[in-house]
Amino acid sequence: MQLAFLGPVSPHRGGIAQHSSNLIEALVALGHSVDVVTWRRQYPGIVYRGYRPTESELDRANAVALIDWNSPRSWRIAARRLAAREPRALIVPWVTPLQAPVYRYFGSRLDCQLAVLLHNTEMHEGPRFGRGLLRQALARASVVLTHSHYNLAQLGDLPGGIEVKVVPHPPNLSLHASPIPAGPRYSLLFLGFVRPYKGVMDLIEATKLLLVEGFDVRTVIAGEFWDPVDKYHDRIQALELHDRVEIHDGFVEQAFMQALLESAHIVVLPYRSATQSGVAPLAFAAGRSVVATAVGGLPEQVEAGVAGELALPNHPKSLAQAIKRALGRLDALSEGARGASSTWKEVATALLASISRK
Repeated sequence: MQLAFLGPVSPHRGGIAQHSSNLIEALVALGHSVDVVTWRRQYPGIVYRGYRPTESELDRANAVALIDWNSPRSWRIAARRLAAREPRALIVPWVTPLQAPVYRYFGSRLDCQLAVLLHNTEMHEGPRFGRGLLRQALARASVVLTHSHYNLAQLGDLPGGIEVKVVPHPPNLSLHASPIPAGPRYSLLFLGFVRPYKGVMDLIEATKLLLVEGFDVRTVIAGEFWDPVDKYHDRIQALELHDRVEIHDGFVEQAFMQALLESAHIVVLPYRSATQSGVAPLAFAAGRSVVATAVGGLPEQVEAGVAGELALPNHPKSLAQAIKRALGRLDALSEGARGASSTWKEVATALLASISRK
């Protein structure tokens, strides 16, 4: 089957690019051809403060890096390129409503099915206007695949004829499970972009509460900071945690992530809002249980008492209590975590089955 894919892939960074690359690889492994067009620039600089690939990196990508967020000419060139191959479906990841004009343009220019990979229904931070734009985009879609029932519930009733698939999120990277280190001291790990909605400040506060209660813990925070990192250092100093909270500011390469997970006892997702998480499957793949907040689709991913524990959002004391419960059942929760994800073949197969029926 001839397919087209439009979205971020390597060398763009982050879970969405990793997700896209894994899905494309799985589609190809199942015998299908996928033409991939990716972004040269995804967002205006004022919106995205993270790493941007260099021109030489983009030129070496296993995709055609054509699209610029503010260049309709680049959209036209890319749309003609994809249309020339007469794809059965155009697959797009929906991450932010800021990209709605681009996706609407491609959906109108390609005479094929539109398959939407629904990551978020709204922006995590900032104005709430995305759901209306998403519903407009879905009016032309034939297939929607997402990783949480929460996402679908946020949409309400969808137009008739759209086939919906919910498949658990697989791990974005190939990690191996390792034995849990001896304790105490117990190591708590946060991975991923550090943004206000991720609740990292709540984890720092929870670390202090655990130490006051006599739990010998240390916390590692590893990822690219969207906020000034100094405010986190300032809070750590104010709570006298300089020897108990360690910050690694920057993109976490796979080898370093494996090492961090091997030394961790628990992965903590203290999010204040969420749809689903790409970090939870990485923790599960490494044999680590997850303490998460009960927001969005996280309770679907992290089954309390099986693969981890849940806490209230915006509530450091509740987070500390959930961490204590998890520390008391490390081996059992680690065993449950190992079977908590799906595979990329399952995701690709579900998507292909829906496309084939149309």
